[in-house]
Amino acid sequence: MLCKSLLAIPLFLVLCVSQVQADGGTAMNFKGRIFEPACKFNGGKAIDVNFGKVGIKKVDGVKYSQFTVVDLNCKESPGKKLRLQLQGEAIGGVGNILTTNIANLGIALQDANGRPIALNHFFDAVDQKTFIFIAVPVKRDTTIPLGTGQFNAVATLVSSYF
Repeated sequence: MLCKSLLAIPLFLVLCVSQVQADGGTAMNFKGRIFEPACKFNGGKAIDVNFGKVGIKKVDGVKYSQFTVVDLNCKESPGKKLRLQLQGEAIGGVGNILTTNIANLGIALQDANGRPIALNHFFDAVDQKTFIFIAVPVKRDTTIPLGTGQFNAVATLVSSYF
């Protein structure tokens, strides 16, 4: 008799748990992405792009461009493509311009050929040894003057094999 009672307990618990959710519980969803980290960047050091002194009336999206080469040390993953992503906050929703701490000033990110690099989207790596990009200060609205002061922007470079 005791054995039959013990067998009924799990069924009772399942029915009770189901009842709790139906009577006002909230469903919970869990999601994520498992990926294979692919590269070590710049020998493990931060990638610093220094524009120096930038004239507030000379920001035109061309002047002060910084061409930057980042060394990649990647683990090969046979049959998969190396993909890179620049993660950061885009100014006003413009896909390749990072927000800075100065109103109306952003940092446009481009590949070595001057094509925009969309933030927060993976793209194919050109090669597995270096990543080359161009960063240039830009005004979001050319009719609004820039303020003065130190400026900065932050992005994260990530890699994966897909």
